Amino acid sequence: MSENINELKSDSYIRRDATGIIKGVALVFMFIHHFFTLPEYYTVDTPFPFSEKFAEIFKEPFKICVPVFAFLTGVFYVYVKKKNLRYSLKKASDLWLKYLFFFLLMLIPAIALKCWDFSAKALLLELTCLGNSIVTFNWYVIFYIIAILLMPLYHLLAKRHLLLAVITGIMIPIALDAVVESFTISQPELYKVATNCLNWFPCIASGYIFAEHRVFERMFDPLFKNNIKPKALRGLIYFSVMAVAFMGRYFAPGVNFNVSVLTVDIPFDYLYAPLFVYGLVNIIYGYP
Repeated sequence: MSENINELKSDSYIRRDATGIIKGVALVFMFIHHFFTLPEYYTVDTPFPFSEKFAEIFKEPFKICVPVFAFLTGVFYVYVKKKNLRYSLKKASDLWLKYLFFFLLMLIPAIALKCWDFSAKALLLELTCLGNSIVTFNWYVIFYIIAILLMPLYHLLAKRHLLLAVITGIMIPIALDAVVESFTISQPELYKVATNCLNWFPCIASGYIFAEHRVFERMFDPLFKNNIKPKALRGLIYFSVMAVAFMGRYFAPGVNFNVSVLTVDIPFDYLYAPLFVYGLVNIIYGYP
């Protein structure tokens, strides 16, 4: 769900050896999120005695896997040699083909067991990830495809200036999301795709901004590392920033305010993702 780690250069803050660990942690969080924090998908009333309260508290914290994956996509894109549409089409098709393989793997027993109402329209929706009767959590596939196709254009704008990168990658998607959510759309599938893309693209933009403008080195290290000598204290700080990002999704997921007839929601994931990654990376490096 993110770019090839071979794109990373030696001067990248997130080295190749750390990338696999970050992805591994995010995958574990994803499995916990799906298996233990979504009781609406349980087939029995109370599979675990603690499940309801656990799900209530940790559903959003463990979902930090999504902004982390999106953030890494933005980071890795900075180090892509040819940031063009051809590269984006290749990445998009690679992911879609992987999705197609697993979709077909589940489609055959679904048809054989007659637990899916087959039709040309239903098949088309599933193939384009607009339907989710077969693969329930396939929304990230279409989000990634749309986002990676937009990245060449975003790069042309964002590379010019940090402020332009923030405006086009974070502020505009948030504003557009408020506009989209103010309308009643007759096509719920398209509405869901639009809101998912607008909600999560700022995390990809955040990754691009942090890598392109070296925010970890220029802002985070002076704040959390450079002037703190005791190694144990630095370790505590790294764990703390991860905890803030993790539990922040529960206690302070974002802010919202009204502008005329629009309700503008500003999620903090584009800030929580780099905090979490920064803390984890430095723990992996052994509290440098």
